[in-house]
Amino acid sequence: MKTGERVVVVAPLECKNTTDNTMFVTRIRELGLTAYGKTHEEAKQSLRRMFATLVELYRKTGSLEERLNRSGLTWYYENEYRGDVPAESVKLDGSIEFIYPKKKDSMWQEMRELVVAH
Repeated sequence: MKTGERVVVVAPLECKNTTDNTMFVTRIRELGLTAYGKTHEEAKQSLRRMFATLVELYRKTGSLEERLNRSGLTWYYENEYRGDVPAESVKLDGSIEFIYPKKKDSMWQEMRELVVAH
């Protein structure tokens, strides 16, 4: 495990809401993370913070790489990320910084997945 280097995780999102739109849910099933909010964006923001916390906790115990491998998700160390979309680097406070792909010819497109880093 590369100590302290951010990891980039490509995670499919499950986004749902109640029929009356009073509750929104965003989930990364493979990591066991489920967040709720009054809007889709609020639920996604909560999920980002949960992801940052998960990474921090597993990093502190030295088992982050093992946990990510067990999840079955595609993941990279930041310096190895060659994906097609910018990764959202999430801090514990929920603020976001973008990590742009190293590919020069990548065409960004909207996807039903969250590419997050911490």
